[in-house]
Amino acid sequence: MIHNTRRHLPAPVLSASAIIAVATILFVVLGWMPLINAALLLPFAIGLYYLTTTDGSHRALIAAILVPTVLIGFFVAIFRPKGFSYPLIWNPGALYEGGEPFSLYVNLSKAIGGYLVVIWLGLGLRHHRSTLVGERSLLSQMVVALVGVGAILFTAFAFYGVGWKPKIPDGILYFVVVNLLVTVLSEEAFFRLMLQSQIERFFKNKRLGICVGIVIASLLFALAHAGATGLVFFLFLFAGFIYAAVYAWTRSLLASMATHFGVNIAHILLLEYPL
Repeated sequence: MIHNTRRHLPAPVLSASAIIAVATILFVVLGWMPLINAALLLPFAIGLYYLTTTDGSHRALIAAILVPTVLIGFFVAIFRPKGFSYPLIWNPGALYEGGEPFSLYVNLSKAIGGYLVVIWLGLGLRHHRSTLVGERSLLSQMVVALVGVGAILFTAFAFYGVGWKPKIPDGILYFVVVNLLVTVLSEEAFFRLMLQSQIERFFKNKRLGICVGIVIASLLFALAHAGATGLVFFLFLFAGFIYAAVYAWTRSLLASMATHFGVNIAHILLLEYPL
């Protein structure tokens, strides 16, 4: 049985969803988002709605809703029809002499999907452990985030030979805005609120649920970024583990976002980029 708690949902959830729907239609009309991706956002949003309004004791039902919703979300975020390009925001070429060419596009499908997750599974789940601001002090969250950033950068530099290339590229502000508000927000919302937290709901033993959530979220993060082969897979696996561990300890989406964003900014400013 699904418990419809729509009357208890905060009003901003429905208002924000309406704004997202209007923005999606506008992006399609302007040719900034594939039509198929926009169409699949409807079943994706419906899945998020039922994850929000389904009682946690109905584990089989949660699984039946979660699996197709996750698959649709992955497809929307990564599918790009042949010949289609998202809006180009920044095209600096190589960021340093001898570096690989780099262009920054804004994946609006990924952005819309991420914001839907934040709206429904962040703002909509008042009773759930998943939160936006966490259960630890701001200072402790900042310390944990900084330690996480340092651990990932040290691993990339010391064990994977990612070169030291300090720089401040012209137009770096474009990267900061798009990376934070699209890439980091969407990925952390998906992997923390939708995967890690929802997986935890299957387990009566809280510690076991947290451990399984960290493992699965870390593996899928690595697969999504590096595929299943090559040593770089283990670097992304380690990064995914750090982000997941930060979230598990702080229960704060903002803390995991700060860690992820800190790594990305330090990477582009201090090390070889792109990887």
